[in-house]
Amino acid sequence: MIELLHFAFAPVNIPFTLLLIMVLLYWISVIIGVLDLGSLDIETDVHTDLHHDVHVDKGVHVEVDTHIGWFGLVLAYFNVGAVPFMIVLSFVALFLWIGAVLGNHYLGGGNAWVGLALFLPNLLVSLYLAKWVTNPLKWVFREPKNEVESNHGLVGRTCTVVLPVNDGRIGQAEVAIQRGAPLLLTVKTTLGNRLTRGEKGLIIDYDKNAHTYLIEPYDTGTGTLVNVQ
Repeated sequence: MIELLHFAFAPVNIPFTLLLIMVLLYWISVIIGVLDLGSLDIETDVHTDLHHDVHVDKGVHVEVDTHIGWFGLVLAYFNVGAVPFMIVLSFVALFLWIGAVLGNHYLGGGNAWVGLALFLPNLLVSLYLAKWVTNPLKWVFREPKNEVESNHGLVGRTCTVVLPVNDGRIGQAEVAIQRGAPLLLTVKTTLGNRLTRGEKGLIIDYDKNAHTYLIEPYDTGTGTLVNVQ
C-alpha cells in the first residue's frame, strides 16, 4: 500500500491522482446529499431547427433540419448525454489513473517525457474502456421521452383527447409511444375549435413559455384537419 501511494503521488502521476481525488470528492458529496447526480451534467452540442407547415386538405408536412456540432458528436459517441457526464468522467479518471501508475512504473520509471508520450494512448484507451463500461448504463438512464427527442419532436403526431379542450380552456391529451405508457400532454386548440374526450387531434405547435401543445381536430380516416369553427 505504501508503495502504491508513493507511485500515485509521484510527480508524473499527480495530475491523474488529483483528478481521481476530485471525482471521489464529488461522489462523497452525492452520497451525503450536497450534490445530486445531475449537478455537473452537461448537454451535448445538438441544435435542431424544426419547421412545419399545416395544410387543411393535404395534412401536415414537417421538415426537420438537424445540425450536431463535432464536439457534441464526440461526447455522444462516448455516451455523454445517454449517461450522466460525471459517471463517464469517473470511469475515464479511474482508467487514466490505473494506466498512468502502471505505465509510468513499468515503462517510464517516473520519467516525465515518457509519461507525456504515454498520455495520449492512455487517454484513448481510457475513453474506450469508459465507453464499453457505460454502454449497459444507457438503458438505465434512458427516458421515455427520448423516443420523440424533444417537445417539438411531437409536432405532426396525432393525439387522443383525455380532458375536453377548446380555445379558452386547457385540456389534456395522450400520445402513444412504442415503449411504455402513453405521454400525457397539456393541450389547447386554435381559435374557435373544440375537442371532447376520445376525439383525435393533430399537434401543430408547441408553446415553450406556457408548456402546452397546440392541437386541431383531425380526421384519421382522411388524414386531414377538421375545421369546426
